[in-house]
Amino acid sequence: MDDARPLALVTGASRGIGRELAALFAADGYDLVLAARSDALDDVAADLRTSGVEVVSVHADLRTPEGVRAVHEAATAGGRVPAAVALNAGVGIGGAFVDAELEDVLSVIDVNVRSTVHLAHLLLNDM
Repeated sequence: MDDARPLALVTGASRGIGRELAALFAADGYDLVLAARSDALDDVAADLRTSGVEVVSVHADLRTPEGVRAVHEAATAGGRVPAAVALNAGVGIGGAFVDAELEDVLSVIDVNVRSTVHLAHLLLNDM
């Protein structure tokens, strides 16, 4: 990656708001580290590379500490520190809370809350 350009990390970058945030960072000249579980991430990364920035894609499950660490390691590889971070990954389940399986509810918390706090803590110590 080009150390002269700023670096941005975007989680949940394979679609929706995350994909759009990644495109905005690329348009502003940021190199990117993109993270998501979806295979669509590879297409997003390829598309954004056409704007002239360097893009690293990380397939990671943020429900796990290992997934969080993989994203952190990619974002800080080579001693670079992100100038901007968009912790956008999130999931949801529909229906009544009482009808949902507890494991599914806890999985939502792992992605939407736990991984965000974990990754933010790691990155802010670097920043």
